[in-house]
Amino acid sequence: MKYSNYPVFFRNILTISSMTALAAGFTACTSLHTVNLTADHTVASSSVQVDVVGVNKNDKSIETAPLRQYWQPGSPVRSNSNMSTVRFGPGQNQTQTIEGNWGGKGESEVVVIADLPGAFQDMPGAADPRRLIIPVSKAAKVDVLVTSGGLILQQK
Repeated sequence: MKYSNYPVFFRNILTISSMTALAAGFTACTSLHTVNLTADHTVASSSVQVDVVGVNKNDKSIETAPLRQYWQPGSPVRSNSNMSTVRFGPGQNQTQTIEGNWGGKGESEVVVIADLPGAFQDMPGAADPRRLIIPVSKAAKVDVLVTSGGLILQQK
C-alpha cells in the first residue's frame, strides 16, 4: 500500500515515529565513551598525571584555567570538576583507558589535561599543549598520545 493511501492519522504516526528513531540515532552518535591514553617512552619513564574531564557548555572554566594553578593542591577548578585521573610512570601501563558517557549529561566537550614535567607557559584553551579539548561528537572512542611536549589526538 502506498504511503499516500494511509489515513492522515496513520501517516502522522509514521512520520513522528520515523523522526523519533532518527533523533535517537543522532543522540547515540553524540557521546564519547572511551578515551585511550598512551604514554610515549619519555612520559612512561617519568611520573605524569593526566585528568580527563567532561565539560558542560555552560561552565568552561577548566578550558581557560592556568594549568600551573590547576595542578596546585586544593585547586578549586580541579577539585570542582568531575574528572578521572590516570598516572604514568615506572611500573604503570603505557596505555590506559578511561570510560565514561560524556555527552549523556550535557557535556559538550571532554578536556584532557596532563601534568607534564618541564617548563611550559600557561596558555588558554587548546593553545596550551598540555590541554586537549575534544568535542563529544568527535567519535565514540578517541586515542590520545601523551608526550613530553604535549597531548596529541591520534587520527585514524
